[in-house]
Amino acid sequence: MSRVVWKDRDITGLVLSVTVEHTLEAAGREARVQALCAPRDGQFAPLNPTCGDPVTVTAAGAELFAGRVERVEWDSRGTKLELVCLEPSALLAKNEVYRAFSGSPMAIATQLCRLCHLPVGSLWDKQGSVFLPPTCGKSLLALLREAYGGDCVLESRGGALVVRPVGERTHLPGSGGVYSLRAAHSCENAVTGACVISAQGQTLAQVTRPEWEDVMGCRRKVYTLVGAQSGAEAQAAAHLSALAQTGQLELPGDPALRCGDHLQLELGRYGLGGTYRIRWVAHRLEAGVFTTTLGVIGL
Repeated sequence: MSRVVWKDRDITGLVLSVTVEHTLEAAGREARVQALCAPRDGQFAPLNPTCGDPVTVTAAGAELFAGRVERVEWDSRGTKLELVCLEPSALLAKNEVYRAFSGSPMAIATQLCRLCHLPVGSLWDKQGSVFLPPTCGKSLLALLREAYGGDCVLESRGGALVVRPVGERTHLPGSGGVYSLRAAHSCENAVTGACVISAQGQTLAQVTRPEWEDVMGCRRKVYTLVGAQSGAEAQAAAHLSALAQTGQLELPGDPALRCGDHLQLELGRYGLGGTYRIRWVAHRLEAGVFTTTLGVIGL
């Protein structure tokens, strides 16, 4: 059972489709609602949404999305429209500030939320101290991800920001099976060596994998330090990557599947076997059918 509410009005009967998407890089989920607006139909109250209106989407007894309208688009006949909606945490990507931050990742995240008047929910208490120098052109979202070393998932719950570590939970495909899948193995973006330097250009750490270079050739890159200098070697090692195993699966709708979680697959004959991280999730409601599509990468 699905339900779409615009303001205080249930518009489920007018909705043609809903897609709720979330990626590891985003500050929260995005919902796209396609609906009939029927401006001349006397059987329906007019549907005339404006930017900033609240929208909620529920399916299978769980809330898939709660946010506000960011954009409204009408078709050429004026009988259909599409609402593009964002969660409150999207404000992190809409704001910039020029100042330094220091402290634990959780403390910095709290400060960043206050700057854009975003309520703070459950924040991952990652240990360590971080210093972020003042820079221009970086969003609060980019600064928050730097504070956590990029190793986190952001989303909204009850209008407040939630930050959690990746790999918090591991899932198995449900009893409904897999509707469709695609898989790919590639070394196009492989990194066989990584060097981390300071803002002054000093080499702080360098890690290479000669055994990988014997197979794929030399593919080395240089990165600027993020966070404390003591974490330079770990940062360099984290950038190393060999064969990338990626896939896309369409499953029966499951609100429990979230970005950053792990998925255990036993589909080796189709190119997907082992443990994968969920990079993006797309929940879709259309014609009474609820499906979930996942983009995954092998660990």
